[in-house]
Amino acid sequence: MAIPSSDEQPAAPTALALAQLADDVARALSSYATALRRGGVHAPPAQAPGAADTPGEGATSRKPAALGERQQRLLALAELDNAAGLSNREIGQRLVITAPNSTAMTRRLTELGYLEAVPDERPVRYRRARASAAE
Repeated sequence: MAIPSSDEQPAAPTALALAQLADDVARALSSYATALRRGGVHAPPAQAPGAADTPGEGATSRKPAALGERQQRLLALAELDNAAGLSNREIGQRLVITAPNSTAMTRRLTELGYLEAVPDERPVRYRRARASAAE
């Protein structure tokens, strides 16, 4: 960082704050890059731009994806092994999360092939996906 000469004006407080922010971001990015190189951080799975799942594929094929702590806690619920499964409300109560969070997680885990909707149930209930013959 250059030191102002005697005939330069010191930077305004806003400029100093922005400079400090830039320095902080640079340090954080450098730390993140180092962690990626060491394998301490998992990069998101690569997907070709514009690539999308074909209809009907999501529930039958497991896709590699890093699961978050809440997703892992959800998959650990023993009631998901029952034929009746659990509703989003029941999942939310067991994990102490809101219904919208439960809905988002069950939707994503269904897309990944970990859960399946119990047929003909309203409200929708989820259970652990059965292994398909292809797996």
